[in-house]
Amino acid sequence: MTYTLGNKSFRNILFAVIVVLGVALSIIVSALSYYSEKKLIQAEFNEAAENHYSVLKRELDSDLSALASLQALYYTSGKDIERSEFRNFTSHILEQHASIKALNWIPRVPDSRREAYERAARREGFPDFKFTERIAQGKMKRIEKRKEYFPVYFVEPYKGNEIALGFDVASNPTRLETLEVAGMTGEIRATARVILVPETRSQFGFLVFAPIYKKGVTMNSDRSRWDNLEGFVLGTFRISDIAEKAINYLKPAGVDFFIYDASAPEKERFLYTHSARTRKTPLLDQKQPETDVTNSKTLEVAGRKWMVIYSATPDFIAARSSWRPWGLLLAGLVFTGLVAGFLVIVRHAEHAEKSAKDLSDLNANLAREIMERKRAEAVRKESQERLLTILNSMDACVYISDIKTYELLFVNNYVKDLFGDIVGQPCWKTLQAGQSGPCAFCTNDKLLDAAGNPEGICHWEFQNTVNGRWYDIHDRAIPWTDGRIVRMEIATDITERKRVEEKLQESYEDMESFSYSVSHDLRAPLRTIGGLSEILLKNYYDKLDDKGKSFLNLVLENIKRMDQLILALLNLSRVGRQQLKIVEIDMEKEAALIAGDLRAMAPERNITLDVGKLPPAHGDLALIRQVFTNLLSNAVKFTKERDVACIEVGGRCEGSENIYYVKDDGPGFDPELTDKLFKVFQRLHSAQEFEGIGIGLSIVHRIISRHDGRVWAEGRPDKGATFYFSLPKGKA
Repeated sequence: MTYTLGNKSFRNILFAVIVVLGVALSIIVSALSYYSEKKLIQAEFNEAAENHYSVLKRELDSDLSALASLQALYYTSGKDIERSEFRNFTSHILEQHASIKALNWIPRVPDSRREAYERAARREGFPDFKFTERIAQGKMKRIEKRKEYFPVYFVEPYKGNEIALGFDVASNPTRLETLEVAGMTGEIRATARVILVPETRSQFGFLVFAPIYKKGVTMNSDRSRWDNLEGFVLGTFRISDIAEKAINYLKPAGVDFFIYDASAPEKERFLYTHSARTRKTPLLDQKQPETDVTNSKTLEVAGRKWMVIYSATPDFIAARSSWRPWGLLLAGLVFTGLVAGFLVIVRHAEHAEKSAKDLSDLNANLAREIMERKRAEAVRKESQERLLTILNSMDACVYISDIKTYELLFVNNYVKDLFGDIVGQPCWKTLQAGQSGPCAFCTNDKLLDAAGNPEGICHWEFQNTVNGRWYDIHDRAIPWTDGRIVRMEIATDITERKRVEEKLQESYEDMESFSYSVSHDLRAPLRTIGGLSEILLKNYYDKLDDKGKSFLNLVLENIKRMDQLILALLNLSRVGRQQLKIVEIDMEKEAALIAGDLRAMAPERNITLDVGKLPPAHGDLALIRQVFTNLLSNAVKFTKERDVACIEVGGRCEGSENIYYVKDDGPGFDPELTDKLFKVFQRLHSAQEFEGIGIGLSIVHRIISRHDGRVWAEGRPDKGATFYFSLPKGKA
């Protein structure tokens, strides 16, 4: 394909390239200008932050050096420092360091010298002096008896700090911890933030402990330093005074900063915040600064780590920003727009012609679509009418209801003839009697899966409470015409079938009773014949020839076999007459117990009998045990020719039922003879090959049928056999 200026595709590509390149170049030039300007702003901000940090650090170092000079006074003095000497020395320090709110001498006083210290202070002009501890902000009480004390014995200036005189700094856990660390390490140590004794909660301060030890003593361990500790020089600092003194050096304006103690717990880190004069809202959270122009510094303060976070205000950035990046972007976009507009004008004529043609084609397509929709609507209407004809002609109740509100959306003529035109009413109110709400036996919750989608068909039988007739019911969830999920029910009247079944059940019970009576009555004469035969064989043995003896033995064997047959018939009859006692059964446990009993009854045989995982079931425990006994006994019996017999018991869940099986590697059977397996007295092998009378599987079939289950078998000659039975899930 050749691209020329008159070619439509070429013009489209050219238009797109010009617009994309123009916009991209405009954005790139504007971005470069913006980031260059931002870099200059960051550099100026970093310089302002560095200047302030240097002043703040110098102020802190100067204050701590003043405290160290007071510490040195105690070591250079030839005798104990007097109160007046302490006052004279500290007054000079306090004049030069306004951020130091108080300087204190904290002696280490054992309890044995407490009274002496208190009396001495009273003699020096403090008549109410005593060792105290704080009970509330601004309130003190005499401290309880302790092993030792660290009271404020000298304090300068005294005015304004009167309440601090005598205060035992060790009575506060936070101050005690710092005091002990300083005493054991020999280092000057600062506390976390504190509320000073004469202050309120509006401002924070901190204390710095400088340890004083006995002179001329060598100390090389924490223990030796603590044992030789005489007391502390204590400096009291107000953080706001230190920070505000450094603020004068914070130029230019528009820089916020936040001080917090990184060594303290999360909730106690805040120390001080400064809001620039050009801002209305103070900086309160160092983790969320207003702008991305920030800087952070670390201060080492007498063993603690302080963090200073600097943040530029929007005014700071705005004062140093220009419109140049936006001007460059606007100019580039305008130029790109002019070029693009020119190309649009060139294309306009052809586009107008094409639009007219497209509009004509669109009208034609729309007309065709309208005709197709009319035909589809006619077909749909015809299908609906055909479906309604089918549903209304069904000799069964058919209705559709909302699965959430139970509102009837459709009923066929069969339902209308029985219950009237009940569309729009709740199904539980019209189709059943005596209901004040949804029926307890409603199957709606069985028609949907966990995600609320239709799932399978629910088949059940129920006697209607309005007309008393029995119905065979099939329920399922289907999508309705408006997209919601509804319940569709087809209920066939089976009242007559139920009556026939009841008569058949009565006939069956009569037959069972007759069979039981006949079997029971036959055993009495049979025992008599057997007994007389045994007497004849015992008392007249010598008078009988070999042929007579053979006949008598044959009679006894057949009597024994006849007795076994009669007993089997009685057992089969009991299975049909016995009332079921339904309980939950641990099928795996029962199978394992019966397998163990059978293995113990044949210790001479090498049998591998494996019981796998079996799902639990509901049924009559005694009858289910009989099923496992009969199936496992058959498996043991029919594998007697194997050197190593392999028998397996297994199970699985499948749909609405649990399936169990017993598998062996015996002689198997011809699949064409499967139907004979579960019939009474039907055998596939002779009694000479395998003992038995052919009724065990019939009993299994009868028991499982009474539990509404199924029984079947699979096998091949010399390939073993597998016998299956199923039980419904849930309670019977």
